[in-house]
Amino acid sequence: MQRLQSLGAFAVIVMLASDSSAAPVHLRCEYLENPLRVDMASPHLSWQSDNIERNWRQAAYEILVSSNHEGLRAGKADVWDSGKINSAESVGIAYAGPTLESRKRYYWKVRVWDAGGQVSESAEAAWWEMGLLRGADWKAKWIRWQNPEEDADRKDIRWIWVKGQDALAVVPNTTATFRATVNLSGEPRYAVLLLAARGNFVAKVNGHEVGTKKGWGTFDRRDISDQLVKGKNFIEVTLTAPESPRSGPNAGAQTAKAALAALVKITRPDGSTMRFPTNEHWKTNLEHTSRWQSAHVVADLTDQQLGDAGPLPQPAAYLRRTLALSKNVQSARLYVTALGSYRVFLNGKRVGDGVLTPDFTDYRKRVLYQAYDVTNLLANGKNVISALLGDGWYGSGLTWVGMHFFPPPDRFLAQLELGYADGSH
Repeated sequence: MQRLQSLGAFAVIVMLASDSSAAPVHLRCEYLENPLRVDMASPHLSWQSDNIERNWRQAAYEILVSSNHEGLRAGKADVWDSGKINSAESVGIAYAGPTLESRKRYYWKVRVWDAGGQVSESAEAAWWEMGLLRGADWKAKWIRWQNPEEDADRKDIRWIWVKGQDALAVVPNTTATFRATVNLSGEPRYAVLLLAARGNFVAKVNGHEVGTKKGWGTFDRRDISDQLVKGKNFIEVTLTAPESPRSGPNAGAQTAKAALAALVKITRPDGSTMRFPTNEHWKTNLEHTSRWQSAHVVADLTDQQLGDAGPLPQPAAYLRRTLALSKNVQSARLYVTALGSYRVFLNGKRVGDGVLTPDFTDYRKRVLYQAYDVTNLLANGKNVISALLGDGWYGSGLTWVGMHFFPPPDRFLAQLELGYADGSH
């Protein structure tokens, strides 16, 4: 008897479900929930149905777009009403109303009809906000950090190889080790090893491996602060001449180019700098020999016979400015991007949680940007906006050989727009 009652209850539930409306849910614009930055002229709108009836099917839909939430709740679509469209489609429906405006927020909902003509409409508050649609909307200027030590770091670096050998015609797989000895009166504040090689290398500091690359064509940067100690330190780079290529114009070549260009840069606790560029003061020996001798200076860093090693990798830059607010802020949007990778902060708090923003693209054609609602991060009085700018996808050596596809330097672009309670912008 109890089992029959349970079955009866189940039948009632099924009947109620069959009679329930299929309200559209999970409304999305450009496949995102309430996106802040839409810069497409005709955004794509999507939704799902919450109907659990078997074989239920949408027969038609109507999209309503309004400039304000209250009007939309009252059924007033003062921007666009698609009209009833006989279609089962609910994914990627293109907006087809009047031209949309930069920065403006649009509210929307959708009605759907099933095969029996029953109509239902979405209940959730859905919106999207337009980004900066025109170049003229951007008032910001690109900025960068100019490292004041960049020229000094680079000017004394030389390509070196072993005395008695032609660096442009080395027997493939020949291996040589290069060494710089550094005496320190105390642990450094900061230390970095920058190196480029024609060949494959393994770098060690006091016997600990700090980096290895095979066929890497541009400069590599390694933080060696923790490997250096008070007293004598040994920085060694073991370099092996490339093997003969198996294909291409140099297939089967009997010789290869082999050389090292490097800089050990150390910042002492008092802020002063020590530099040890590759030159005749570095020592070298060939594999299977124990005799160290002075390295042979082959060429300047710019010598075209050994190819361009590219710019020296720079540390991330810290950029900041202050602004004073004397009026109540009703809304605040931060539009930001970089040629490089950025992390941005307002009053010390991280804005967004993206990694390697603004994402990879062909920077020769376009630059992506992000928009953030930062209203709650601002305060009356003094505010500080700051950013960390690093190489990211744009400035890093890519592919297996470290090619730089895009020209330096890294750059940053940000525009903070404030809407005040008194209606001013």
